[in-house]
Amino acid sequence: MSLIRTPYGFASTAAEVAAGIDLAGRRAVVTGASSGIGVETARALAAAGAEITLAVRDTAAGQRVAADITASTGNAAVRVAALDLADPASVAAFTTSWDGPLHILVNNAGVMACPEQYTPQGWELQFATNHLGHFALATGLHAALAADGAARVVVVSSTGHQTSPVVFDDVNFAFRPYDPWLAYGQSKTANVLFAVEATRRWAGDGITANALMPGAIYTRLQRHTGGRGSGKVPPELIKTVEQGAATSVLLATSPLLKGVGGRYFVDCNETPTIDRRGDAPALHGVARTPSTPAAPSGCGSTRRPCSPAPRSLRPWRRHDHHTESRPDHGRHPGTRPGAGRRAGATPVPARHRLPDRTGSGPRHPRRGRRAGRRRTGAR
Repeated sequence: MSLIRTPYGFASTAAEVAAGIDLAGRRAVVTGASSGIGVETARALAAAGAEITLAVRDTAAGQRVAADITASTGNAAVRVAALDLADPASVAAFTTSWDGPLHILVNNAGVMACPEQYTPQGWELQFATNHLGHFALATGLHAALAADGAARVVVVSSTGHQTSPVVFDDVNFAFRPYDPWLAYGQSKTANVLFAVEATRRWAGDGITANALMPGAIYTRLQRHTGGRGSGKVPPELIKTVEQGAATSVLLATSPLLKGVGGRYFVDCNETPTIDRRGDAPALHGVARTPSTPAAPSGCGSTRRPCSPAPRSLRPWRRHDHHTESRPDHGRHPGTRPGAGRRAGATPVPARHRLPDRTGSGPRHPRRGRRAGRRRTGAR
């Protein structure tokens, strides 16, 4: 299967990619659109005539961005809605309040290489925000996406996915020492897997999903890394935010992507599958995993596998008996995973703790890795 090539590249901007595209009557949701490339993604879609919803945690910042987009594009159909991807209740509130069809969903929000933190439900923060929250958002909006018959889901991943697969036996670093870049990497791999699996499962509804690497852009995403990401990207490969949003806008709007899903793009073009880092130019390439026999169109040996999603990719479902990759529910959210069953566990420093939005945190013990063994709460 040949790679998709477009007239655009590294230096292309979101506005250039969207030029000539008419999105009148189309509705789009962009997560994390209060800063960075999310703003420019929303701006380009609004300039093309789409009705835009900025799904953001900071609604005051979102309102300022909405006003700026309206002023620069003349499109008054820009609204703001609260969404905290690390909070299942917030995601559920967003999806249940949505009314009518949805044509474009851009899963743009994310957190990078943050200190060790866990949600009140026990999930490592980067996996919860970057993957689980967006998973729940997309599945919660499935009916709205299916109503269009040709909806697109755009998944912002990263070359960081090459640093780690999803470690299903220890997603939450209960046994591994926490590493912020490995945590980021597995969340970005989950993004790629989601794009493939959503395309496979939702093809009958006309929904396609593609993943992308936006490039190296200095935004608030790098706030936990001193503002310069990994610090390993050559200066000549740094993009502006307008350039960084281009690939997202391409996947959301280009006629070349009509009916195409399960693929991975860099610099506005599909990137090759690689077997090791260094097999493609810097920031390019998508890591290979074994393909599934008789994979449907759009997947295969050059794509992520089209196999059923592992349990770890099914968020908010706690009844599965296979528990290796499930978070430790019997602990207080201010302790490290496994604190209720591992001697010498230390609490997360107060400055790194997430607020316990439920007031008391999860309290119900769950069956552990072996039959007859239960996890107990750390109080």
